[in-house]
Amino acid sequence: MYAVVLAIALGTLAFGITAAVWSPVAGILPGLLVFAATAYAAFRRINGRLEAEMRQFADHIQNKQIDAAVATLERVRRDYGRWVPGLEAQVDGSLGLLDYAQLKFDRARPQLERGRGANWMSDVALACIHWRQKRTDDAWAAFGQAAKVHPKEAMVYVVWAILRARGGQRDEALAAVGQGLVRLPDHAQLKAVQTALANQRTPDVTALGPVWQQLFPEEALAQARLAARPPAASSAPSSFPQPRFGARHAHRR
Repeated sequence: MYAVVLAIALGTLAFGITAAVWSPVAGILPGLLVFAATAYAAFRRINGRLEAEMRQFADHIQNKQIDAAVATLERVRRDYGRWVPGLEAQVDGSLGLLDYAQLKFDRARPQLERGRGANWMSDVALACIHWRQKRTDDAWAAFGQAAKVHPKEAMVYVVWAILRARGGQRDEALAAVGQGLVRLPDHAQLKAVQTALANQRTPDVTALGPVWQQLFPEEALAQARLAARPPAASSAPSSFPQPRFGARHAHRR
C-alpha cells in the first residue's frame, strides 16, 4: 500500500507543478507518467526482494523446516506488508495453510479467514474446515464464495461436489460440478466427477493427485499407515474381507 501511496503522492506533485506553470490539462500527462514510473520502480524493487524471500520459504518447506518457513512469512509481512496491496492477506492465507497441513484446524481457521480471496487453495481449505467441523451451511457458503473469486479454478468445484456427495447430496453435488463446467466446459476432471455422480458412483479422489492429499492430509496419513502395516495373521478364508481400522474418518460414512 505504501508503494501506491508514494506513487500517487509523486504523481499528484508532478500534476500540481505542471498545472501551476501551464494549465491543469497540461498537468494530466506528467502526473500519470510520474505515477506509473514510480509505481513500476517501487514494485519491481520490492518484487525482486520478495522473490528471494519466497525462494527461501520454498527451501524451508522442502526441507520440512516449518518454524523457519513461518519466520520467513512473518518477516515478509513485517517488511513488505504495508508496501504491497494484498500481501498481508496472502501471508495470512499461507500461514493458515501451514497450520492446516499439520491438522491444526482451529488455529488455521482465523488465519484463512483473514486471507480470504488471496488464493483458491486457502479459500477451499477454509471451506473444508467448516465441513470437517460440521458447519455445513458455512462450508457451502464458503465454496460458493470461492467459486465467485476463483471462477476458473476447477478444484473449487471438484472438492465442493465430492463433499456434497459424501453427505448424500447427489443433486447438489451435480449442481456444484455443473457450475464448474459452465466456466470450464472442457475440463477433464470436472467431466470425470460429473460422470461418476451421474452414474451414482463415488468420484475417485486418487485421480486428483497431490492436491487432494494437501486438502485432506488426514486421509493421506491414514492410507500411508495402512500401507505400512504388515498383514495380520488370520484363520479366516482368504476371500473374507478383513477390517480396515482407521482407514476412513466419520464424514465419509
